[in-house]
Amino acid sequence: GDLWSWLQNEKCYDQFAVHYERDAHGSKYGSVSPFVGVYEYRKGQDPVPITERHYWTETVFRWSPSGTFFVSVHRMGVALWAGANFERFSRYSHENVVMLDFSPCERFLVTYSLPENRWADDTNCLRIFDTMTGEMRRGFSLLSQEGSNELPCWPYFQWSADTRTLGSDETYLTCLEANGFVACPKPGGNGINVYETKNFTLLDKKHVIIEGLRTFRWSPTRPILAYYCDERTSDNAPAEIGLLEIPSKKKLRAQRIFSVSEAELFWNKNGDRLAVHTERYQKKNIKTSASGAIEEIKYTNPTSHIEIFDARGKDISVLSMPLSESFIAFDWEPSGDKFCVLVGSQHKSTPFIYYLDTTKHAPQLISKFEPMERFSDVLWAPAGGWLVVFSAGTASGNIMFIDSNGTRPTRTNLVEYPGFNKGSWDPTGRYFTAACTIGGGKGDTGYRIYTFQGRELYRKPLDRLMQFKWRPRLPVKLPDEIIKMIRKNLKTTSAKFEEEDKMERGKATKEVSEKRKKIMADFVQIRNICMKKLAEEAELRLQLRGGLDMLKADNEDLVEETITVPLTTEKVKLQEVTIPEE
Repeated sequence: GDLWSWLQNEKCYDQFAVHYERDAHGSKYGSVSPFVGVYEYRKGQDPVPITERHYWTETVFRWSPSGTFFVSVHRMGVALWAGANFERFSRYSHENVVMLDFSPCERFLVTYSLPENRWADDTNCLRIFDTMTGEMRRGFSLLSQEGSNELPCWPYFQWSADTRTLGSDETYLTCLEANGFVACPKPGGNGINVYETKNFTLLDKKHVIIEGLRTFRWSPTRPILAYYCDERTSDNAPAEIGLLEIPSKKKLRAQRIFSVSEAELFWNKNGDRLAVHTERYQKKNIKTSASGAIEEIKYTNPTSHIEIFDARGKDISVLSMPLSESFIAFDWEPSGDKFCVLVGSQHKSTPFIYYLDTTKHAPQLISKFEPMERFSDVLWAPAGGWLVVFSAGTASGNIMFIDSNGTRPTRTNLVEYPGFNKGSWDPTGRYFTAACTIGGGKGDTGYRIYTFQGRELYRKPLDRLMQFKWRPRLPVKLPDEIIKMIRKNLKTTSAKFEEEDKMERGKATKEVSEKRKKIMADFVQIRNICMKKLAEEAELRLQLRGGLDMLKADNEDLVEETITVPLTTEKVKLQEVTIPEE
């Protein structure tokens, strides 16, 4: 079938999937069973079911990065479903899969299965499949890679971006990632293994050696690796944050910083800039055992910083920005030069929004909001312009909606959803969903859908909700001329869409009204049949009741008789009592 039929909807309705437990009366699975439903969301209406299935997956489900495939997990492997009716596209054999991941353009599928025990053979416990053919392209042993059966991170493999353009005879899935790279930690640490996706062989048959490597991230648009290395006090070597070009393995920039305890890497969507959060300390205390092994490391007077690498030109510059309080969260605006950083303490936190001006030597603060109960996450809308700051897994469940389109970002709404623990934007940025799922939420499980401005549109309680996920969309790059035309005619287009939505809601209301009228007409028809049958049986009823017509009997002719029926009885032994004579 057509893998992208759902994208051809004239109204551009988005889809989402939910995984929860539901009454399965009459099914072979018992009274309550896991249930997965895919729905189409229409503003102002109840979600329309696309498909609903019991036991569609045995553990969890997942959408592929562009929403082409729905992935279900089973004891013997995983299955991909696609098309308008979600027919099975392919199966991939791998028993007891606990983790799965896709390459960005869905060309490859990665699965991981736990060995039965720590001594069991874990050959091919990590597998890379070709999604089109189902062929296993490469298998890895975690024991050989890491020296143990413990998975250090997920995703374990990280995929480079493919910058090639499509030829006239190439399709999206066959072209992309055909000549890219995939990287994973080098066996034994201290480096990276980079494989060519064409044949999954080691690049130049050599490891990329980086001493003290802790983490790395590919640029979203170019074959450039950002990495972070721990400081090595024994060698008097500071921590290092750098950019490495592949396949040349040339270091484009290396920033060395002393007294760094940890770091996190954040690429912006277009790969122009890299933000690095670093935690620095004044003093480090190391506690060792009698054998000399390190038992505990304590850092005193930690401070948080943000380092920003400008990777647009040949010479990569770095901006350093100290934070006033402890770092909590960070997120880039997907299409722009803004970012939001959350700082605070255990009790309160403050969102700051900055703008990167190329003529300035430091990020420019454009908005600071009032400190509130501790927020935990920042999420920009996929198209930018709007963002939410929220506190997941707390009793208050605050969600702050912010409009950053103007020169000074402003708060549009602040809502509460006590106990929710998951937040996500739909792929267009029109709706934001907060969900309370089992295992993480502190309230009644279910989900709520809001507009990008924070107005609640829909809420749905669901028993034992496990997952809520919007279906992603295929990335489509519009020419700049069309984008300018859309922005120019935005007011007219918005009014047109509002009118269409109003007509759609009116149509839905009319459909409901007509449905109710039909139900009432069916009821009247059934009632008339029953009344006719009642009249036909009148003579027979008189004969059976000795000439008494109960339908015409007066209430005064009826005799009310009360019958008392004992519900329980109890035997009590009487004792003889002697009464003395007077």
